[in-house]
Amino acid sequence: MIQTQLPKVEEAFAGISKTKNKDKLAELAFNFYDTYGMPYEMLEESAEKFKLKIDEDAFEKLLDKQREQSRAKTKIKGEIFSERSRKK
Repeated sequence: MIQTQLPKVEEAFAGISKTKNKDKLAELAFNFYDTYGMPYEMLEESAEKFKLKIDEDAFEKLLDKQREQSRAKTKIKGEIFSERSRKK
């Protein structure tokens, strides 16, 4: 699946390279990472082909935000493993 997304990644990065709108690069890279499981290193290599550099700090902030949202949405609470629940 990752290999089938690579042309889409490169097309998107080429578009950013042409428009000079590099502010959205980290967000775009994160979307490919989060949605398709594209490894960061592969995204970084693809960006370099178009003389682009992914803002690693911005990417990490997006990753942290996604992790927080994921934790907040979980329905499993720590209490299910409490001492009381094991006695039942």
